[in-house]
Amino acid sequence: MNKGLLTIKDTAQYVSMGESTITRDVSSGNFPKPVWVGSNKYWRKEDIDKWILSLSISSPGLGIVTGK
Repeated sequence: MNKGLLTIKDTAQYVSMGESTITRDVSSGNFPKPVWVGSNKYWRKEDIDKWILSLSISSPGLGIVTGK
């Protein structure tokens, strides 16, 4: 796994979501959009981390544990 760019499989594993859920959430605007490199689609880890942080800020009771 590249530390800066994640495949759909890596992204799904990183956020503990299914690939189809990620695809659906991207379409509905509830998940960061991927970037295209050639014909391959990737997610920036930085975008995913910001998304996770936004969830924990907007919903503090979710029980999301950040890197401590």
